[in-house]
Amino acid sequence: MKRFLWPLVTASAVRLMPPDHPNIVRVVGHILDHARAGQHAFASGKLIDAKYHRDCCGWLIWRLAVDGLTQDGQVRWDGAKYETKLPGRLSSAAARSIRGAARFANKTAAALKNHVACDHVVPRNCVAEVLVRPGWWQPNDEDAGRRFILSHAEVAILSPEENERLHAARLDSKMPAVWWDAPLGEKGEFARSRYEAVDPKIDVSRWISTPAPTGTS
Repeated sequence: MKRFLWPLVTASAVRLMPPDHPNIVRVVGHILDHARAGQHAFASGKLIDAKYHRDCCGWLIWRLAVDGLTQDGQVRWDGAKYETKLPGRLSSAAARSIRGAARFANKTAAALKNHVACDHVVPRNCVAEVLVRPGWWQPNDEDAGRRFILSHAEVAILSPEENERLHAARLDSKMPAVWWDAPLGEKGEFARSRYEAVDPKIDVSRWISTPAPTGTS
């Protein structure tokens, strides 16, 4: 049988996927299914199986944060991974400055791959751990699970120097105690605590697009 050639989506992502997008709804549902299975395995002492479901949760969380939508609504795989200037995207001023450099003018976000860092605000392994280990999320409370996932499945675009600062502080894959100690519904308030724990702290803010200036009469 002749190989089927799948069409490529080459258009740039222009916005993030909203939380009610069908792809987001499906992925969140898959994450919660793995979390339920992981909790059952953990409670049964099957820790290898629990780790498998935890890792599956982590990989699925990746999709929620880095896929984007093109102008005509197509889903672009990894299309929002490096772009700092998407409405609502968290990024640092340093990362936006890199994006605005002349050498990246008229370039797609893929050109930023080795020049900025795509960092999960809360490391995926920490989010997955909370879902899979019994004691935080109650498996029958789907709304609480969905809110927790959506409030923690977010990336921030950092400069290489800021990313190195996290590594030097050994916070590249860990969260401070203040986040772990918070109840499930309050953890979102401390989602940026990693950035506040380094010295100097890392400031990230949301990109707000501004309309093009109109001509004067």
